[in-house]
Amino acid sequence: MKKILYIVLWLYFSCLLTANSGYCAEQYATDLSDFSYEVILPKNQRNKDVGYYDLVIEPGKTSTVQLKLTNLSPKKLTLSLKYNSAKTNSNGVIEYGPNNLVKDSSLVYDFSDLVTGPNKVELEPQSNKVITLSIKSPMNTFEGYVAGGIQVMSIENTEMKKSENDNLVVNKFAYLIGMLLSEGEVNELKPELKFNSISVDTQKEHNRLLLNFSNIKSIYAEDMAVDVNVKNKATDKIAFELKKSNMRMAPNTQISLPISLKYKLTEPGSYILSATVTAKGGVSWSWEQEFRLSEMEIDQLNKRLNATKDSSTGQIIIFIVLFISLCLILGATVFYRNKKRRTRYMNKRNDREKNNRLTGQSERMSKDG
Repeated sequence: MKKILYIVLWLYFSCLLTANSGYCAEQYATDLSDFSYEVILPKNQRNKDVGYYDLVIEPGKTSTVQLKLTNLSPKKLTLSLKYNSAKTNSNGVIEYGPNNLVKDSSLVYDFSDLVTGPNKVELEPQSNKVITLSIKSPMNTFEGYVAGGIQVMSIENTEMKKSENDNLVVNKFAYLIGMLLSEGEVNELKPELKFNSISVDTQKEHNRLLLNFSNIKSIYAEDMAVDVNVKNKATDKIAFELKKSNMRMAPNTQISLPISLKYKLTEPGSYILSATVTAKGGVSWSWEQEFRLSEMEIDQLNKRLNATKDSSTGQIIIFIVLFISLCLILGATVFYRNKKRRTRYMNKRNDREKNNRLTGQSERMSKDG
């Protein structure tokens, strides 16, 4: 019984983990403790109390900054450096590393076009190296910031692990060093948001609307909050709404904000989206846009929702069956053990009574004799 119980428990927890995490390969991680960096602040650093570059540049001039890289490990390291323009992801978080986010049309000066440096740096064990980054300022003056980041990552371990087994999940950890370029004061500049589009996304297992808008000014939009509702034009009833806060947008970037469709839309036709976005400083923007859901889109949405619902229902049924099976096995095990204890107890008691009777008979026979 113990062996059966262990097998059932193992199957139960194996299914539980598989259902929640899917297939998991062995993971490897590049350890950031192998190396470090130091930002060497130049004379044109605006804010000297921060750990990133905040540089005041002059139009048409080329300047340089330095970055110190240190290998803390007993082995030789090769570091990869990538230079990226800051962008805003769908969660309202600013990305300074490499990504596939769309470049906004309002971006005039791309960070990766202005800032250049080595793409790879080799470091001997327990050594350091100071590298030089070149900044080519635009010929024309500009307001606000050109924002970006330098990604520094060890490439030796990840490439080795990938060559050993292509099925491995490789965790890549990197340092991201921010850099802001400006020509003057930026305190008076305010963000300006522009509505772009509303679209339906049913690709790659998604079931959502995408609200796309841009920050067309070269300044950050801070402490953003979004309030969205969508109503059926025919019935004038609100179909769903979304509230999201603690968001940011980088200068001259766009965001595709996902609005999850967690319910079943059964009617094709016209809908009206109303959105209000507020940001730090009391500024706000409001948009209203009519869009249409075709029968094909409604059918795709419903199929996706039904598939998700069936999958969730199937998982719930599996969990219930496994849980009931576990309870039955545990109950049967407890019952079996108790029955064995009672049997042993009754056998012992019967033996004692039998011994007592035999002892009594022996004593009487002795007395009679």
